[in-house]
Amino acid sequence: MDVRVAAEVARFHLRPLRRAAGRAVRRESRSLWGATAGPMHLGGHAVLLRRPRLDDAEQWRAVRLREQARIERFWATAGTPWDARHSVESWVSTVLMMRGLARAGRALPFVAEVDGRFAGEVVFTAIDRGTGTTEAGVWFDPALLRTGVFELAPAMGFDHVADELGLRRITAPIATTNLAAGRAARRLGFRPEMRVPGYMDVGGERRDHDLYALTTDDRPEGGFAAAVLRRWTATTAVSSRRTVTAGG
Repeated sequence: MDVRVAAEVARFHLRPLRRAAGRAVRRESRSLWGATAGPMHLGGHAVLLRRPRLDDAEQWRAVRLREQARIERFWATAGTPWDARHSVESWVSTVLMMRGLARAGRALPFVAEVDGRFAGEVVFTAIDRGTGTTEAGVWFDPALLRTGVFELAPAMGFDHVADELGLRRITAPIATTNLAAGRAARRLGFRPEMRVPGYMDVGGERRDHDLYALTTDDRPEGGFAAAVLRRWTATTAVSSRRTVTAGG
């Protein structure tokens, strides 16, 4: 289905949500829709966080279908096949829903763009500026996991919600079997606070999750993104020295 047709269909079915979001917008004076962060550069790659667009549908679908085996096992279980969950209509509905929540100040959705291409999402939900809290959800194209940009992108988001929204605490539930995500969270400064048995149904099975938290009290000098850049620059320098030594 054409993106424009899908958008019209989704708008019709999402009218009740849009009305509710409209009322929330009037209560919340500051819309979060349209925020950006970056670009920043790491390892020859340019990383930008921007709002989702309807025309991201095809790139989003391509990445998610290509990497189904590595993503689906940690993704929320649904009663429909993976391919059906990643239709153009699904993306359009999600974008319109997140736009309503962002305009209401309740969510901040970012698309992570690497070198001008869709590479993943960094999404903040349950935003409460009264308590200074939010929950982060991140997924990234697994093909980029060795480049460092998958850490830089969420770190840029963390700096944004701290600096622009004044949020002080970010939480993230991570399946105990998702070892790579747990390691990345720790490198970014998250600390595991508790384990919740059967917290969420992911990959077709209800799994235990560790609840991680990150606070601005733990923010490194210069910010979270700056810390990622320092760490990856140092790692690259060490690798280069080892390569020269081995070859020399």
